[in-house]
Amino acid sequence: MKKIISFLIGSFLLCMFFLSDLNIVNASSSTLSRDENELSESSQLNFAKLRNDTGFVLSSPKHWNNSEWNSFFLYGGGTYLIYKNDNHIRNWFQDRHSNDGNRIARFGNAFPITGLIYMGGTYFLGNEKQRQVSTVGLESAFSTLVVTEMIKTIVSRDRPSRNKENDSFPSSHTAVAFSLATVIANEYKDDKYAGPVAYGLATVTGLSRLYDNRHWASDVFAGGLIGYYTTKTIIKLNADPKSDIKVQPFVDASKAGMLLKKNL
Repeated sequence: MKKIISFLIGSFLLCMFFLSDLNIVNASSSTLSRDENELSESSQLNFAKLRNDTGFVLSSPKHWNNSEWNSFFLYGGGTYLIYKNDNHIRNWFQDRHSNDGNRIARFGNAFPITGLIYMGGTYFLGNEKQRQVSTVGLESAFSTLVVTEMIKTIVSRDRPSRNKENDSFPSSHTAVAFSLATVIANEYKDDKYAGPVAYGLATVTGLSRLYDNRHWASDVFAGGLIGYYTTKTIIKLNADPKSDIKVQPFVDASKAGMLLKKNL
């Protein structure tokens, strides 16, 4: 019973971060008390920006509406259904080890760290476009890691390898992989191959965690969702005002701030 309760808490937090994306998409009726310069400086990394954007993701639940609660139950329920089949999925992967599978798993496990190294290099050495992409990528990866580590601490789930590690749920490798893939797919959306290749590599990372018996299937599923939706939130917070995400000042009788709107 304790494990089920802990898992449901983790699922709740998982969907909390998913819904933070919906909060921004529907922000034509919401206000964000954020600094305009901070939103427009998309090619600069600094601690205050990391803290504020991550804090916005974490505080999103207070904006939930009925539609967002429905999404919470949908994704939380999906995660729980996979959780109930974790042992069967684990056994399926463990019965199919091979030399080729080992090579693919090594490749998949290397994708997140390779991607972070690449983005770190282009942040300092790349052109303006590469610097912008790497800034969003590194910030998204940071926020994703904060989210996953918080959930790991709360859920404290044992890994399938039974090696006394209790940080299985969710998969940080998968979360970071999908975070990087989402940035690449978004920033290079005009390239028809960028998105499928990036998400394909992220999927290989998730499958590699199952193959290596490092995570349960529900850990991987949760990590993918966290990486994707946390990054979507960060992308929108960093959006250029000239894009389809508009940042506008507003003033009324009682308050002033910034309004984030999405053109439909």
